[in-house]
Amino acid sequence: MFKVYNNLADKKVIAEFCDVRELCDYIQNPDRKVAKFIEEFRKCYSDAILHRLRDKLEVCNFNYLSPVSNKNEDGILLSGYFYYEIQDSNDFDYDVTHVKAFWSTINGKGCCILVEVENIPEEELANAYKWVANKVGVPEKDYLDTILMEAELVSYDMQAHCNDDAIALSFETKELEAKVDLQPNFFPQLDGYNDIYYRTGGEIRLNNLEEIAEDYQISFDENGLFDFGKEKIKYCQCFVPFEAVGAKNRYKFLSGFAKCLISLNPHMAFELLHHYLQSYNKQYFVTPLGDGVVEEILNNAYKLRGVLEPLENRTRRFYFEDPTMPAPEKKKLVNQILAKDKVEKTRQELLRYLENWDFEKYPKITQANLIKVSGRDRKTIQNHYRVVRNRFENK
Repeated sequence: MFKVYNNLADKKVIAEFCDVRELCDYIQNPDRKVAKFIEEFRKCYSDAILHRLRDKLEVCNFNYLSPVSNKNEDGILLSGYFYYEIQDSNDFDYDVTHVKAFWSTINGKGCCILVEVENIPEEELANAYKWVANKVGVPEKDYLDTILMEAELVSYDMQAHCNDDAIALSFETKELEAKVDLQPNFFPQLDGYNDIYYRTGGEIRLNNLEEIAEDYQISFDENGLFDFGKEKIKYCQCFVPFEAVGAKNRYKFLSGFAKCLISLNPHMAFELLHHYLQSYNKQYFVTPLGDGVVEEILNNAYKLRGVLEPLENRTRRFYFEDPTMPAPEKKKLVNQILAKDKVEKTRQELLRYLENWDFEKYPKITQANLIKVSGRDRKTIQNHYRVVRNRFENK
C-alpha cells in the first residue's frame, strides 16, 4: 500500500506498509537513519536548507487510492487516503471523524494528515481532494495540494497518531437525519401522499441506530455523549448522493436506496415507496431513469419486504443524546476524547519500558534514562513521568 523510497532521486523502495498503523510506527521510529537528522534540522530550520535537502530525504506515496470493484457499473470509483500537509499549524483543530492519522511536518511547524476516503470518481479526483479538505475543516490556503504529486517527504514524529475510529468519507453520499419532521422537506413531491404517509404510522426510518442502541446499556455523560469504545456500534443507514449522479451509477444508487428503505420499513405502503423513488430519481440524477426502470427497481425491492434484513453498512463510536447538537460542539467533545486516548497510549507505552527496565544497564529509573531508553523527547517524558512512575510503583 504505502511505499517509502530512499529519496526523490533514488526510487529504491526501502520500506512497504500494508496499513496506516504500520506507517505511523515507522514515522515514530527513532532508529531511522534520518530521525536524529530531522530533530537537528528543526533547531536550525530554514526554507533554503530544506530546499537543498529535499533530494536526500525519504519520500512516500501518501496519497494512496485503489479502484473499487463494481459489478454493476463501468465507472471507476477509488478508495484509500488523501494526504494534506498543513503549513504553520501546531494547533490541531480539525474534524478527526475521517482523519486516519496525523503527525508533525519536517520542520516541526505544521502537521500532516491522512484522511480516509471512499467512492471517489476517477474523473473527479482534483475536485474531491478540495471537497474532502473542506469537510475536514482545513482552509484551502493552509495546505499544499499534493494530489497529483508522486511522493512527499517522510517526517519523523514520536507523537504520530493513528486513529482507529476514523470513518471513511464518501464523496458521493451523505447521511440523512431520520426524523419525521424532515420527511416532507426531504421529498417535497410527496405532499399529495400524506394520507399514505400517516397510514404507515407517520414515520419512515432512514436508519436503525436508535433500535440497535437499545441493546446497549447507554449512560450519557454530562455532555450528553456516550462512547461505544473501540468496538463501535454497527447499524444500517440509507444515503443520498452529495453530487448529481451520472448515467453509469443511476441504477445502483436507486436500487440500493430502495432496498435500504424497504429493509428498514417493511410496513411501507407500495405507493409511498414508489414516490420516494420517483423523487430520488428526479432530484439526484443528471438524467433521470425512465419510469419503466424505476418500476422495475420498485417491484424488485417491494418483493423483499419482511425478508430483506437491514445491512450493517455504518459504524459509530460516539452517540449523542441530542442528535441536533451543532457540529462544532460535537467535534470539540470528540476531539477531547481522542486526545485523552493519545495521552493514555503514550503512558501505556512508557509504562511498558519501566516494566521491562534493564537495571544492569541503567541502575536507576530517572527521566534522563527514560528518554534514552524510549527515544521520546524531553517534553513528553516530563509531561507523563510522574503519572507513569506512580502506576509502576503501585502495581
